[in-house]
Amino acid sequence: MPNKPPLHRSVHRPPPLPRPPRPPDTRPTAHQRGYGISWQKFRRHRLNIDPLCYDCGGVATDVHHYLHKKKEGGEDAIEETMSLCHRCHSIRTRRGE
Repeated sequence: MPNKPPLHRSVHRPPPLPRPPRPPDTRPTAHQRGYGISWQKFRRHRLNIDPLCYDCGGVATDVHHYLHKKKEGGEDAIEETMSLCHRCHSIRTRRGE
């Protein structure tokens, strides 16, 4: 029975550099920002209704408010939200949409 050839591993690879520490998160908790139990229930309901990302058609994992909840008075309603994948949600949030 033939033996497997040995795996090639570079012995000269330097160890990875340590990551710099993350700054502490100074935001209020999710519950304090309006994302408590009722939001979690609504989020699950919204993703069950529309499981695909509105932008790319992938699997939706996040729910995006058209109007910012705190700044613009957005509400947890089907008409005021859309299902997005995490990548598309991050892009829209970064652009300020």
